Amino acid sequence: MAGHLFRTLMLLVMCVLPAQASFAAGPATPLEKNWVAPVYKIHAQTLIEGLMRNNPGLLSVTFHGTPPGQKGVYTMFAGSWPDRIGKVSAADDIMVIESGFTILDPRWNKHDPEPKFLVLVPLRDRSGTNVGCIVFGFRNPAGAAGTEQSFLREANALRDGLKSQIADHGALFAPARTGNEKLPSSTPSSWLILSVPEGEQAPVSLVESGTSTLTGTPWVRSIKGKGPSGFERLSSLGFPDGKAREAWRTDHAPQLKAPVLVKPARLLIGSGRGASHSAKSVFKISYYTLSAPVSEFQDWVDGYLSKYLRVQESAGILSSYAMYLEEGAAGRALLVLKYPDAATEASAEPIKEKLSDELAATDAAYAAQMKKKEKVRTTQSWALAVPVAAD
Repeated sequence: MAGHLFRTLMLLVMCVLPAQASFAAGPATPLEKNWVAPVYKIHAQTLIEGLMRNNPGLLSVTFHGTPPGQKGVYTMFAGSWPDRIGKVSAADDIMVIESGFTILDPRWNKHDPEPKFLVLVPLRDRSGTNVGCIVFGFRNPAGAAGTEQSFLREANALRDGLKSQIADHGALFAPARTGNEKLPSSTPSSWLILSVPEGEQAPVSLVESGTSTLTGTPWVRSIKGKGPSGFERLSSLGFPDGKAREAWRTDHAPQLKAPVLVKPARLLIGSGRGASHSAKSVFKISYYTLSAPVSEFQDWVDGYLSKYLRVQESAGILSSYAMYLEEGAAGRALLVLKYPDAATEASAEPIKEKLSDELAATDAAYAAQMKKKEKVRTTQSWALAVPVAAD
């Protein structure tokens, strides 16, 4: 009983003292920050955006906690005010983080621009472990029917609705999923890589045969000036199944003769954005030979490459990406990266390096797979390319 009374008194103190202090606070001071968010959007921020989008009664939502790899640092790591991300957490936020308290703040004697009611509750992962603090700001206009009990019930329901989307503390700081890397059920299961060797000309009838209407990479031409590019022209075509793929090959047999090379393939990863391409797009296309079993190579793709490409897409560097594996024992891997334009591609390297360093610092599995890059594949060729229509 005494412990319960102590907890209650502490919560009252935490709610009342800041309100009294606000009268003497004077002009607003610049926000004190103790953390810099990664360049890419993190998973926690997508959860915030979903809450704000689906709950019009919310005025604000913020997440507070300690970023991975840090000790004694309490910060706002995600929130509906992006400019405040990295702000030092307040004493009440820290109390929730460290002690698991729930705090109700009716904003007595506060002069908020819009009346609100705050509820601070522990943020929990799918196992029920506390992984931070979530602060809900509910709209509370004069005369509204909201009560402390109703705001608390709503806050708990919204918080519990997030649990299944939070694997653990580290998952909150993982790169946000764009939705594109999770390929829809309509994604083609069978692919063809069509290419024309360097120095050769692609049959005009094939380039103009309507392949651009199929999912995949449009016909592109290599523009790399030095070293082998691996192709003069290239395109990838997707089909719902192997039967449809073979039917297309039969229908276009007269056009699929030398110098055209036709390689059946399967898609390992892709951002799933379909066949929408801009004339300004620039592609970087790389061929690799596998130096490890396919299963080990796939582990590297899943643990390293997919995460690396996903954060680049989230940061606006890549428009889309895809990696294919040619069928057969000696099948090569083909990586197709699409940039919005030439300027983005030319300035991407230092940004990509920073993104990778940030990932490695927070994702041990990523860091481990990154070290295997030179062991699982060997670069055979690479080239920049532009859509044939841009000729």
